[in-house]
Amino acid sequence: MTESLTVGDATLCYSVRGRGPGLLVPWCNFPWPDMPFVDTLSERFTVVLASPRGYQHSTRLDPSHEYSADLLVDDLLAVCDHTGLATFSVLGYSLTAAMAGWLAAASPRVGAVALGGFPLLGSYGAVLHGAQETAAAIARDEDAAAALAEDFDTRAVLTFYGELAECTDDALVDLACPVLAFWGTNDDILQSFDTSANFGKDLADRGITTLTLDGCDHVGAILGLGAVIGEIADWLLRVG
Repeated sequence: MTESLTVGDATLCYSVRGRGPGLLVPWCNFPWPDMPFVDTLSERFTVVLASPRGYQHSTRLDPSHEYSADLLVDDLLAVCDHTGLATFSVLGYSLTAAMAGWLAAASPRVGAVALGGFPLLGSYGAVLHGAQETAAAIARDEDAAAALAEDFDTRAVLTFYGELAECTDDALVDLACPVLAFWGTNDDILQSFDTSANFGKDLADRGITTLTLDGCDHVGAILGLGAVIGEIADWLLRVG
């Protein structure tokens, strides 16, 4: 069941499932509530699916107001406060993996992060460029733009990636909390962001725990997450 929280003049939508240690999942451009692996996680965690401003049914800002990464962090933490998560782990994939890493860098309340399908050692500038090209292509297709607008405000995505592009390309690797990175071995999108040929080894050399989904591309890895969700849950419970 989706609930809402009022913060100032904004409404933030969220959903809570299960009971146990806190696990935040930013709910932005992917239908997390419909995924069976969220039910699996809720057997071991209090899973909070939270949408910051600009995403899902949360408030969209009018053109006179700017989105920001700080606002994103404030919104996610506000939902965590409201749902009783004093400390918590974070799980994200692609866009929301970057958000999870950013939140971990910003708040000591994050005990561990599991980040999927994001170029942790690649070019954040290239991520922004790719998002800008995708947004421009979508804008040319009115039906596609209308459909995606139900899930997110493109301005929110591009603003976040723009701020990320101003960081050093390892900013989401050097975190104070433990990090697990997972990805599909056939993820052409991930490889397009200037990741190294020895991506897994380079991450491991930085102290990152790694997990791969063999034969999966970018979409296949998140849709097939159920195959490894038990391993991710075990790791989160062990280190978070």
